[in-house]
Amino acid sequence: MAKKVLLIIFVVFLGLILFETLLVTSTPFKKDATLQVKAPSEDVLNVCEQDSDCIYIRYNHCCVSFRSINRKYVDDYNAHPEWQGVDRETCIDIPCEPTALFEEIDTESSTCIRDYNGIKGNNRCI
Repeated sequence: MAKKVLLIIFVVFLGLILFETLLVTSTPFKKDATLQVKAPSEDVLNVCEQDSDCIYIRYNHCCVSFRSINRKYVDDYNAHPEWQGVDRETCIDIPCEPTALFEEIDTESSTCIRDYNGIKGNNRCI
């Protein structure tokens, strides 16, 4: 009988600790609370619906100095240096055609191509 009482006290004690932990660590839902959105992966940066979604940004790659992404991901892009190009040492043996400098490009003139590569619904900033 004493073992049952001790077990019940122990279970109640654990329940109280768990309940107190939940009270301390949780915050009540607020109407004006904003949801935390997970950052996108690099493969969706250039997904678009219309031309106005797209914008050119700096991109340090072997043969280009810009790329087009969806403007809603600019902050995410800037927060990920690994998305912003490659190490120039990688480019030593890659022949490139001369390209325009970023400063010469109208950053607002990027285009959303519908069904890119013939895949329905695959709309991409180009």
